[in-house]
Amino acid sequence: MNRFIAVVAFSIITCGCATVTQTPALSINPPSAKGETWSISGKSNSGPISDTITLYVNGVQVASGEMDPVHHKDIHISGDYEHHIVIGVCSIEDAGNDRCVISVDAYQVGVLTF
Repeated sequence: MNRFIAVVAFSIITCGCATVTQTPALSINPPSAKGETWSISGKSNSGPISDTITLYVNGVQVASGEMDPVHHKDIHISGDYEHHIVIGVCSIEDAGNDRCVISVDAYQVGVLTF
């Protein structure tokens, strides 16, 4: 019986705790990209201890970072896409959703909500 309880508890911990959410892609034209259209999207892997946020430009992973869902501290994640600086200032909203304000080369270009 104890083994059964241990197996059930382990299953709940490993399977029921993480939620992966993908944002719809934003189609943007960063001022510094000389007329190119980019597709920016994000993925949130939310768990009980941390949320991992990953940003993508045209399907290429450019930045990743972890938020603490308990203390709701904002994080700044950054990366490079074709020599352009991509920054996400990410936070957890009151409704429990993750939100990232996206900037490219210091220009705010959009907001992703997970």
